[in-house]
Amino acid sequence: MKIILTGSTGMIGTEVLTQSINNTSITEIVILSRRALPPTHPTSPKIKTIIISDFLSYPSQVLNELVGAEACIWALGGIPSRFPDLATARKVNIDYPLAAAKAFVETLAPGLGPGKKFRFIYVSGHAVDRDLSKQHRFFNDAIHIKGEIENKLVQLEADNADKLTVYLPRPGSVIPPNNRLVTVLVKLTTSFYPAMKGEEFAAAMIDVAFRGAEEQALSHDVLQKRGRNALSGV
Repeated sequence: MKIILTGSTGMIGTEVLTQSINNTSITEIVILSRRALPPTHPTSPKIKTIIISDFLSYPSQVLNELVGAEACIWALGGIPSRFPDLATARKVNIDYPLAAAKAFVETLAPGLGPGKKFRFIYVSGHAVDRDLSKQHRFFNDAIHIKGEIENKLVQLEADNADKLTVYLPRPGSVIPPNNRLVTVLVKLTTSFYPAMKGEEFAAAMIDVAFRGAEEQALSHDVLQKRGRNALSGV
């Protein structure tokens, strides 16, 4: 299976990349990135990195490299405080993935053959609310951004029901691998905000890329169970 991955230098993307390299069923991993990957990053002959200067545009030479891909795991993005302003946060979290999904459904999906749909897996969030009229006391901008892109991707799937399936993983906290301090802190907060290991979340998304899911929006508990099962070979 050939997959597309974004956000590969982030914690979640790096874990997805590592597991994809070790997964014998994945034959090619196409990474979309603004710059070359750091030399310390996981490497493999299966990896092809495509440098993209503008994540809003997918020229033919880029799309040609993506032909044959059956799924995309979109791990690029982050909370608004990581960006210089709200406009930039919206551009990266809403405009970028929507432009990619549109390009993939128009160009890649038709080549997958009869009855096959392209799978677009967008990393969303635990507290997402698609009702954009609601105001939230905490993390209002982040909740609205995730809610808006979910709405847009759901509509894109509805408009392309024969070519596209969208999945929206909604994890709580994701614990970085081998980080004891974060692990301890997360255990203290799991009573009111759930947490799972980064390797569990990555395994769950890769499994969804392969096999799909019954739910479009995948809850934290569903993801954690699926990740654990995938890691144990179930």
